[in-house]
Amino acid sequence: MRVLVIEDDDSTRLLLTRLLGRRLRCEVLEASTGPEGLALVEQEQPDLLILDLELPGLNGDGLLAELRGRPETREMPVVAVSAVRDRDRIVELTKLGLTDYLVKPLDLELCLSRLTHLIDTLSAQSAENVIET
Repeated sequence: MRVLVIEDDDSTRLLLTRLLGRRLRCEVLEASTGPEGLALVEQEQPDLLILDLELPGLNGDGLLAELRGRPETREMPVVAVSAVRDRDRIVELTKLGLTDYLVKPLDLELCLSRLTHLIDTLSAQSAENVIET
């Protein structure tokens, strides 16, 4: 499973990359700005995107809208990571196809549990698609 973490906070990005890489055995790609992350999505085509909403250059909302507007990334699973707790904003992001939402500061055990469940689900779906073809 290839996961792209787009997070401008170095410590949060490090925590997520270690969690995904060491504990969940994912191949992890990293970006610290929206434009850098969008370029990596195009180049690397990750299986999952972990996206901070407050990014320099292109914020998470704009990046998610951009991804949902493209046929090749319309269905890409995206987990938002943010300190934003505004219910209306979260609802709007969900309407754009947000897969999950993790609140900062991250609770390590909760984060691990939810990402494990999501990655297991995505891996099972991928295996089913391979069997069907």
